[in-house]
Amino acid sequence: MRTLVRSVLSASLFASALFAAGMDAANDRMKAGDLATEARIASGKMKDFPRARAAIVEAYKLAPNLPKVQALYADLAGPETAVAIDEEIFFVKEVPEIKIRLNLLTNTPSSGAAWIKKARLFIKQGENVRVTLEATSFNPPVFAWNGKNELGEVLPDGSYTLAAEIRGNLDFPLYAAENRVMLVSKKLEAMIAVKEKLFAAGKETVNIQTIYPDRSRVTAWELGLTSTSGKLVRKLTGTTLPASIAWDGKDAAGEVVPGGDVFTAKLKGKDKSGKDFESNPDQAESEIAIIDIGGGQLSFKMSTLQFDIGKADLKTNCYVLLDRVAAILKKYSWYSVKIQGHTDNVGGEAENKALSQKRAESVSAYLSAKDAKIKERVAAEGIGPGKPVADNATESGRAKNRRVEFILTKIPLKE
Repeated sequence: MRTLVRSVLSASLFASALFAAGMDAANDRMKAGDLATEARIASGKMKDFPRARAAIVEAYKLAPNLPKVQALYADLAGPETAVAIDEEIFFVKEVPEIKIRLNLLTNTPSSGAAWIKKARLFIKQGENVRVTLEATSFNPPVFAWNGKNELGEVLPDGSYTLAAEIRGNLDFPLYAAENRVMLVSKKLEAMIAVKEKLFAAGKETVNIQTIYPDRSRVTAWELGLTSTSGKLVRKLTGTTLPASIAWDGKDAAGEVVPGGDVFTAKLKGKDKSGKDFESNPDQAESEIAIIDIGGGQLSFKMSTLQFDIGKADLKTNCYVLLDRVAAILKKYSWYSVKIQGHTDNVGGEAENKALSQKRAESVSAYLSAKDAKIKERVAAEGIGPGKPVADNATESGRAKNRRVEFILTKIPLKE
């Protein structure tokens, strides 16, 4: 009898599991259908291809075999790519050219290398494009650069950003994850190059390549890492100089560094003769983590934006950080943006709330000035000390609470 009861219960549980799985699959197909409709509208009269692509990629994850999803996916879902180079330092007088390629980060049946019809590489200094190159081969796209501009002149020594775009049959651009290369015509005695230009803090190790004529002569070395604010975040030291120095993305106290900051690395040391040496600087950026909080909303936060005590004016070293925020807001162009200012609990609540409002407005004003389309979508809100994310009893906790958060809400489509 007990065996029979157990069998009946097992069969009932199995049937319930099958029913639940069927309901989940049906819900996924329904959501995928809605996303496919969003993609169709966005890519039609609106010509909002970033929104259309995001919608159809999500739909494909939910129901890849749905015919209305497949029909749009082939044209809209181009592959994710990243600029890759074999060497982070280009000694232009020793090597005639370097190869720069686009690595495919996804290669699903409809959106692999075959999707790419055009590919261009932009070599930039800051925001200025110095060289534009067309791909010399495909699958993956590969570019060759000789260190010169389009007039045949060798560019000045320095760090150059490598940015790229690809286009498919519909001729809208998709942008690759950027990289950087150090162009050098005259070698310093000691040189470094950061391999991971963009890293996920706490998840990825940053490797710094080192070059020195005779490593056996090095008796002591020190690698310093400073934040955008100029604060020394971490110091790594040793005696024998390795070919690559690894940084775990943590500060001197052992805490993971915040996302959305830029860290400058520089090497110095001594050799057996007592002579001091010093390298060039290079940089790594900690990735801003974007969180899906449900209900068509995304969020991310930055505790690295610096204000003077009691003031709302942005420090100039914040501009490079906010430029990265502007790039995110441009990427998510179909979301409205609420900029929320938060403070620690030092001082009165009313004063802190008023200060947080002014700081949020300062951030909003800077981002609005970068792009008129951002200006149309942003609003500022001062929260004050009411929503701490860390313990206000410690300085490190108060620093985390003094932050700016960005809440992105999807704007409804109109047929």
